[in-house]
Amino acid sequence: MFMNIYKFLTVDERLELAKQGRCIKKLINDPDRRVRDEALEHDLNILIDDPPLFEENTRK
Repeated sequence: MFMNIYKFLTVDERLELAKQGRCIKKLINDPDRRVRDEALEHDLNILIDDPPLFEENTRK
């Protein structure tokens, strides 16, 4: 559904979506560098904030 309206959004609208952390998987491949950079930074923040996969093993 998002892909249908994606091509009609302006760069500023796509940039705002990236800043909000929405549709990151699509916006990482955006043609505009500013949108890609913002989406990639948000995507990296999500990875950093994730708890360790084996958290119980790290508490020893």
